[in-house]
Amino acid sequence: MSMRSRILSSALLALIVVFSACKKDKDSTDPIVNPTSAALTAKVDGVNFQSKEAGAVSSIDSHSFFLSATDAQDNSISLTGPAAVGTYTGATNDETSGIYINKDGALWMSSMGDGTVTITITKYDVSSKKMSGTFSFTAPAAGSNATGTKTVTNGSFTDVTFVVQ
Repeated sequence: MSMRSRILSSALLALIVVFSACKKDKDSTDPIVNPTSAALTAKVDGVNFQSKEAGAVSSIDSHSFFLSATDAQDNSISLTGPAAVGTYTGATNDETSGIYINKDGALWMSSMGDGTVTITITKYDVSSKKMSGTFSFTAPAAGSNATGTKTVTNGSFTDVTFVVQ
């Protein structure tokens, strides 16, 4: 396993734990992201997805990012790819992927089988630690309790704060 794969795997695991392990009290504040200034939206199988929280990790060594967002129903969308302005597809970059996990823990990944992914990074600002872009992906089931394929369209994220690792 390459260093980049290990970093992305570690970041994925850490963000999944952070975003899905604990329920927050209604009056608590999120130390990672300001929900009023960061947003990820998309359509998942035609249904609107609006993040309640989003955050990202960027690796300087591997020049890659991992972004994850959770909606009010505890479904999540995660993206991985190169940490630079540009357009990336799973066909041209094996580090680019889209992941959807529903509230029950069922997992769909664009890197499985016939999945596809396109991520366009329109802003990657190291000084403000904010990134923006658009995305879409199709993701076949990747877990034992997932079936079929998820189609994620019209995805965008705006000024998501990232932590440099």
